[in-house]
Amino acid sequence: MRTPLRRGHPASMTDTLPAPKRRRPWSHRTRPAADLALAVSHDEWDSRHRPPSGCVRYSANC
Repeated sequence: MRTPLRRGHPASMTDTLPAPKRRRPWSHRTRPAADLALAVSHDEWDSRHRPPSGCVRYSANC
């Protein structure tokens, strides 16, 4: 025979809240310096890997 679970018993799942670190993972932001470094690296990647001017998209030479 099972005993009824009391409020505050470790096995009761009535008043449990998610852990603070797992509550909103999308709300975590990186530091502003890291955001700036990522933005600069993306801009450098775009400027170095841009096709030459006058290039027709999907052509074999681009």
